[in-house]
Amino acid sequence: MIGLVDGNNFFVSCERVFNRRLVGRPVTILSNNDGCCVSRSNEFKALGIAMGTPYFQLKHREESGELCFCSSNYELYGDMSRRIISILREEAVDVEQYSIDEAFIFPPTTAAADYAAYGKRVRAKILRWGGIPCGVGFAPTKTLAKIANHIGKKRPDGVFLMPDDPTEFLAALPVQEVWGVGRRLPLKLRAERILTAQHLRDAPNATRRGTTMQTPIRSPVRARSANLPRRRRLLRSPSPPTPRRLPPNFADTGFSRRGATSTRRSSPRAEEYPPNEVSIAKQCR
Repeated sequence: MIGLVDGNNFFVSCERVFNRRLVGRPVTILSNNDGCCVSRSNEFKALGIAMGTPYFQLKHREESGELCFCSSNYELYGDMSRRIISILREEAVDVEQYSIDEAFIFPPTTAAADYAAYGKRVRAKILRWGGIPCGVGFAPTKTLAKIANHIGKKRPDGVFLMPDDPTEFLAALPVQEVWGVGRRLPLKLRAERILTAQHLRDAPNATRRGTTMQTPIRSPVRARSANLPRRRRLLRSPSPPTPRRLPPNFADTGFSRRGATSTRRSSPRAEEYPPNEVSIAKQCR
């Protein structure tokens, strides 16, 4: 079983830990140079303001006190992320950090009896020690764990365990919400009448190869298998640097391989003219 722990509105939650006046208010975190919204609270999302909305379009609503804006502080967010990962390492056998606000965890064998209780304990510990609310989802594969986490965030307890037969939940999930599909591929998938995650899982391999890339092809295959062996990443030694390719006649240009250290060759055009016509040739160049 694989679990996914994801912080809810992570940047906003980090700011609320040190500024309690932001709790319960519509808050958003702005990008570098206060360009656009990159993290939104639930209250901010309820107003229908999309992610990436430029700040200048909402500035007048800040002056009226309707919205709260915070400049990004990535040093703070990185420190809070390291705190959460350290907590997860104490509770899980192994942790694979996926991004600054989410990580895959591999629960111990003792948690197999009740994964829901184990997830609630982990979630409560993160909230108590780090102050960050999060969602926890458990499933046999990473793709299904992402879907389980998406469902768990909407539940009051924040934890969801994917059942053995996830067809009911895959049928209600739009295909663009599947991990690895993105925004452009649904246009091709709709042409094949693949609208939900269930359709993508049940589609023939030939159809998926003709409409999707390699990453989303693997996702439904993993969603079919309940017990896949875990693959460990092999650490590869860095490959030697590729030698710089030079033109075949590079040595004839008068330059060395380390730069233009030698002098340029004299122009042979002056030798093509008699001495009295050299000045006229220079003026015609």
